[in-house]
Amino acid sequence: MQTLINIIVTLGLLFWASGVMFSPMMLGAPGAANRLGTWWFYIILFLTPVVIFALYWIFGGQFWGITGDALTKGFLILFVAAMLFFNVPLSMWNIYKGISNDGYSVKSQGVYYKGALIDGADGNSFTEFSEEQQGFYADNYARDAKYLYYNNKRVADADPDT
Repeated sequence: MQTLINIIVTLGLLFWASGVMFSPMMLGAPGAANRLGTWWFYIILFLTPVVIFALYWIFGGQFWGITGDALTKGFLILFVAAMLFFNVPLSMWNIYKGISNDGYSVKSQGVYYKGALIDGADGNSFTEFSEEQQGFYADNYARDAKYLYYNNKRVADADPDT
C-alpha cells in the first residue's frame, strides 16, 4: 500500500513541478499582479508539497525511504525562499494598501512604480503618458511638474513639457 501511495504522490509532484515552472507566466497577464487571487494561488501552489509531506510526517510514513519530517522541512524552506524570491508578501501588502504592482500608481501624494516608491516625484502633478497621447510606445513614461520618468528613473536633462 505504501508503494502505491508513493507512486500516486510522485505522479502528483510531477504535475506540481510543471505548474511551478510555468507559474511566473501568470503574472504576465494584464492586471494579474494586482489581484489577490493570483498571489493566493502562488501560496497554495508552492505550499502543496509541504502539506503532503506533513501528512507523511504525521502518519509516520516514508516517501521512497525519506522521512516525512525531513521532506516537510526541506519543502518548507523552498516555500519560504520562493515566497521571498517572488516578493509575495510585499506584493500582497501593496494590493491591500491600494498600490499597483504593475506600472505607475499614486497613493497619498506618493508615486510608485511596480510597488516601489519613486523618491521626489510629485503625486499632485504626476501623469502617465499613453500611446494615444504621444504616437509612440510610451507605456513606461510619465511626468510630474519638474521631471520626466522612464520606469522608475528620472530622465536626465529632459523637459517634461516637451
